[in-house]
Amino acid sequence: MRLQTSEQEEFSYKRGAWNGPEHWGDISKDWETCKTGRMQSPVAINDKNIIVAHQPQDLLWSYHPKNAMMMNHGHAIVIEWKDEVGAVWINKTEYPLKQVHWHMPSENTINGHRFDLEVHMLHQRTTDQKMAMISNLYKIGNLDPFFTKVENYIGAISKKMDAKVEIGIIDPKEISRVIDKYFRLKGSITIPPCTEGVTWTINRNVRTISVEQLKLLKEATVAGYEMNARPLQPLNGREVELFA
Repeated sequence: MRLQTSEQEEFSYKRGAWNGPEHWGDISKDWETCKTGRMQSPVAINDKNIIVAHQPQDLLWSYHPKNAMMMNHGHAIVIEWKDEVGAVWINKTEYPLKQVHWHMPSENTINGHRFDLEVHMLHQRTTDQKMAMISNLYKIGNLDPFFTKVENYIGAISKKMDAKVEIGIIDPKEISRVIDKYFRLKGSITIPPCTEGVTWTINRNVRTISVEQLKLLKEATVAGYEMNARPLQPLNGREVELFA
């Protein structure tokens, strides 16, 4: 989700600051959902309170390798493709892939555990603008092959607001890979304007990234956004399903 530069400068992740997460909904009328919404993300997921779903082929995807660009939006490092690269199908509804971005540490938690990194793959329909987010969680461990592939490009846009770099042919499947167990719930995007109605799919299988790779990502963000995870939001009675 792209914000204008002026808007980027108007919100921060510093708790207690005038433009911190607890005040996003006060900064702009267009951002009121950040404080009034009842289906906000991220959330705390607990295995004790989930509903086990039995719905074969609920999640399908078809991605294609295409030329991509990496950008530094200040609050996040983002990858976008020049052409259509495919989509996911959730309960037979198609959501084309729009972009990929990173949050450190993870925004969503599982059983009280916050992970070292969370990668969001944002999908959005052109007809009704409905969104679907595929989330992958990472912990410190072995090198991640995809990050190894794009490390030099991350360095090229480090600390440079609105910097862009061509990164060649990127297959979204390299980012997403296998998702055979996942959580599902309704939520929102996690930056202003906190738009709701987003279908979230959170991969239950945690992946690994090295200390060096995580450090490179953290150092690439603009000063003040090294930690860019929104605080947890109340579930407000929402159901969390587990597909396995």
